[in-house]
Amino acid sequence: MEMHTHIIYFDMVLDLFMDHRLNRSGLRRGTWDCPEIQRLTQTFQTTSHHGTIEEICRGAYLLLNALSLRIHHFLTNQSTPLRHRHPLRFLDHHRNPLVHPHKSFAHYPHLVGIFAGKETQFQYVQSRGRRSIHSAPYYQVETVVEWHPESVNSEHIGRLGRDHLSARPDLPLAYVLSLSPGGYYLTWLDASGGESTPLIPYSNLEPLAYYIHTLYKPYARGVPLFDPSIRVPTRCPKTGDIVQRISDGRHEMEHPIWYSRCKEIYTGVLEDKRTTVWHSSKSGRDDDNDFVIIKDVYQVHNKRYDEGDILRTIHEYGVVPGVVRLVHAGSVTREDGQPMVLSWSHDHVVRKRLVLGSKGSKLSDAKTMKDALMAIYDALEVSRALYEQAGIDHRDLSPNNVLMYPKHRKSDKGEKEILMKDPPTCIGEILKLESTPEDGAQCLIIDFDGATDMCDEKAYVSQYRQIPFGTKAFASRSAVVGCRLTDAYATSYVPMPKLEGKARKLYVAHYGKGTYLNYLDKPGGKTIHGGINPRKIWLEHRLNEARAVPIPFEHKFHHDAESLFWILYSTCVEALPQGEDPELSPDYYDWLLAFFQQSREGEILDIRSSILNFSVEEFQKRCLHSKLASLGPLLHALAQQVRPEYAYLPIVNESHLHEAMRRILLDFLVKMEDPIPLTPGQLRSRTVHPILPPRQAKRKRNDDIEENTPKAKKTRTRRK
Repeated sequence: MEMHTHIIYFDMVLDLFMDHRLNRSGLRRGTWDCPEIQRLTQTFQTTSHHGTIEEICRGAYLLLNALSLRIHHFLTNQSTPLRHRHPLRFLDHHRNPLVHPHKSFAHYPHLVGIFAGKETQFQYVQSRGRRSIHSAPYYQVETVVEWHPESVNSEHIGRLGRDHLSARPDLPLAYVLSLSPGGYYLTWLDASGGESTPLIPYSNLEPLAYYIHTLYKPYARGVPLFDPSIRVPTRCPKTGDIVQRISDGRHEMEHPIWYSRCKEIYTGVLEDKRTTVWHSSKSGRDDDNDFVIIKDVYQVHNKRYDEGDILRTIHEYGVVPGVVRLVHAGSVTREDGQPMVLSWSHDHVVRKRLVLGSKGSKLSDAKTMKDALMAIYDALEVSRALYEQAGIDHRDLSPNNVLMYPKHRKSDKGEKEILMKDPPTCIGEILKLESTPEDGAQCLIIDFDGATDMCDEKAYVSQYRQIPFGTKAFASRSAVVGCRLTDAYATSYVPMPKLEGKARKLYVAHYGKGTYLNYLDKPGGKTIHGGINPRKIWLEHRLNEARAVPIPFEHKFHHDAESLFWILYSTCVEALPQGEDPELSPDYYDWLLAFFQQSREGEILDIRSSILNFSVEEFQKRCLHSKLASLGPLLHALAQQVRPEYAYLPIVNESHLHEAMRRILLDFLVKMEDPIPLTPGQLRSRTVHPILPPRQAKRKRNDDIEENTPKAKKTRTRRK
């Protein structure tokens, strides 16, 4: 009875996979059920138990290619429209890695499937007098095949499929074929997840045939096998770069705009919305002013705040300086005009495309330290203007989202941009710099897919802001731990900084005397940052309550200001002064991006809190380069303002921490005589490695040791 139940369950799971993940229409049984295929299958089964890896790969190569050619011949005779006119060839690739130019991964798939024609660009090598394929272009790989001598490693298969999707942004989904001595598995992956079949015996080749058939004939039941708005990548004959033609995602009936020479500049991971970014210019050069930035992202279709809608709200009444410009935004459509949906679950995952008209450089590309500080100053001003005037809270500020040296695309009609009515006052205007960007802002804030529109319904905004969001290394400590801070310095509030001399005159001239006085604290500590300062006994009571029962996190605007502090801190620590050599194993790195959580005596802590307790001398000796020691007082003053938990205070104005940081930065920039030249694009550390918690670091060291054990060496030898 148990065996009968198992067979029924196996057939049910396999039928569901074939119905929903494969194209089962129009293929005859005689295509795979023939003497030739049966003979090759038996030969491969025999080889899989006792053969070498070369013999196994050759057996799989012969079987899959014979099956592929029969299916291609059948479909061609049926006059069926195919995705590619060439047959799908499976190539032995187990000795050579498929390396993506923008990613660090390098996998050795045993076989790869490619629609091979005359235009296919292979790299050949001479081996024993014979020419063999050394490397296949990653952008022409349609599917990968893995051999597992024992049990199938699902984690490895998932990673291989995810990396394949990262290397092929024009493929909404991917298939991985796993072979083993006892049978084979089929795995399907897309941005919404993945699914695998149970172990299928080699006596049943029907799923294998439909797997190859699906690669020939795009799947037509809700999910396409390829994106018609992205052309297959090719190599540019002039520059040698891999480029593509990409449209703005609209249907052909809506006359989409096509952009040529799109070069991929960023590839995200599958778990992170599979974000992909391209740079397109008419000349193909990065310094061309006629450019666009194309960004693709997969997201849930009913997401409340869409990045395109957020950018439209921001620039509705005029261009906001320091914010990325929007050219077009919408869902990518299939050939039938419907949005490209990747899942049948209740949370459909759709592909969104944004065409942007702004670009910039990373803070690590700063020419001087003063340039980096001015960019962060303007980021404070721009984010504050977005919150106070447009009600937009970014919530995910990081070095990847705060850029400098901005460039904006020229209007197609040659019209001059109309700025917003009350633009933020940027540092270039205050210091009267000779050369400033067109809109005056030294920064460029991008990536608003996690932003919140504060003008939305209060109930929903409150619920949305309780979800921790952001890059852990640069998010606020409260967001990382998921509740209010309860450490010893949570209520160590510091008064609003006072300005004197030239800095005060410049502040009053550009922001007004009333703004300066509104945030000043009354004598005797009655106020903090312009708000009421409760008694110490009351604060201790609230703190003890939070320690007993943690208060859930709720995003506040001052959390964005804390993120900007961590951006400034990491920029200062990683900066390499001009003429200095990178350090091989710097001592400062332990205090660079230590963002993991730990639990101690019932309290949830963020180790970055210890950095905020550093004195000026500790910042100078433990964190900064000797030529950047002058930044020690700046980091110390900012850390004193960022350190407390302001959620315990009834402060009226939520921009209070932005105000405190603005004053400290303005005072420092006014007094800064030496701009401190840097080495653009060069970090202080020669080898950048992730900071791991003690347990994870110990586990990684153990893994490194285990890689050199006799068992590991034997495994690698058997794989080769």
